[in-house]
Amino acid sequence: METVFGAASDLAEFGEPFTPKVLFENPHMKVVLAALEPGQEIALHAPSVDLAVGVLEGTGDLWVGREARAVAPGDVAVIPAGATRGVRARGGRLVLLHVVSPHPTDADHEVERRPWPAPESAPDVRGSLHEEHQQLLPHLDHLRTLSEEAEGLDEETLRARLDHVLEFLTNVLLPHAEAEEKALYPAVDRLLRAAGGGTRTMSIDHEEIGRRIEQLATIARGSLTGSERAAARAALGELEAIVRLHFRKEEEAYLPLLSRLSPDEARDLERELAAAGHAHHTH
Repeated sequence: METVFGAASDLAEFGEPFTPKVLFENPHMKVVLAALEPGQEIALHAPSVDLAVGVLEGTGDLWVGREARAVAPGDVAVIPAGATRGVRARGGRLVLLHVVSPHPTDADHEVERRPWPAPESAPDVRGSLHEEHQQLLPHLDHLRTLSEEAEGLDEETLRARLDHVLEFLTNVLLPHAEAEEKALYPAVDRLLRAAGGGTRTMSIDHEEIGRRIEQLATIARGSLTGSERAAARAALGELEAIVRLHFRKEEEAYLPLLSRLSPDEARDLERELAAAGHAHHTH
């Protein structure tokens, strides 16, 4: 048989029903590329062959012996002959490399197969984060309104409204961003490594938000002259635009990835977000 070389994404063949692609076989072993659509699975079975599995792309669940394990690119497993094995895709496509030894016989193909247990329930982390964004968005309207009105307000009114805005920014928005840095982004980054990408651009947003909040706090402690009013107006407008775009990027690009989390991973993320203080009361 000829040498096979190529990217897994190019070699993979997806279809309904799932059909493994044989890359190589001889009397001693068989090498298969398993490409599964979301929700597709290889039923649980226990043939008399050894199996080595390498996860190449995507996320899913691998049954090893007596339990399922959440898997992502870079994970490997070796399952001895007679032990139960199976796999299913979760949240997106899944590509794995299977090396079977010795070459499976007709009897191995006829081993009784049983369906996977029903998926465990998992907390709706995506829904919770979406709801928190919805609670925060009206405060962005306050930033825009104050930006538009700042230069025409008397000093006492402007100072009071700046203090009110800064209370929200420092006690709600900044802790929200810090919690995302500690809990959400590490979880999403693991998922993005499975699908390609990274979270650094979102961290840059948080840095820019922090700078403008510091700028507003400095202005609020000053005399609120004409130039400082103009600076406050600019900072408020920039802050509203950055945060609104930041929320949109999270909603459209990051939160959908959370469907790839296993139930255990979703519960861990929920606990980590709570521990990081993500669920803050809005004012």
